[in-house]
Amino acid sequence: MERADDVVEICRYIKAQTLIPVRLNTNGLVKLINPDFKINRLNNFDSVSISLNADNAVDYQKLTQSKFGETSFDSMLSFAKETKQYTKVYFSVVDVDGFNLEKCKEISRELGIDLRIRAFGM
Repeated sequence: MERADDVVEICRYIKAQTLIPVRLNTNGLVKLINPDFKINRLNNFDSVSISLNADNAVDYQKLTQSKFGETSFDSMLSFAKETKQYTKVYFSVVDVDGFNLEKCKEISRELGIDLRIRAFGM
């Protein structure tokens, strides 16, 4: 979403040409990258998949090494909450040793967002 406006326009074009569902895969940091971006513009996507990556800000930052620091985790969660007002949203995680999958399930339940769990190496 470094070029969020372009991504939205490309989605609109695809949707005008075909009935193929369009999903946006993202880390959910668009509001940190482009603070003025209007989330309601994602309503053209059939779904948005957000990489949850971790169950807390410290581990999220260790894994993603976001240039925005530990605030990235809360920004991603806020993005997910807002986006689900406009389209279907999923969280995705990779189940690896040492990962708190149960806490990720709890976060998903609390936010009312489905969680897709992928096995490591898939």
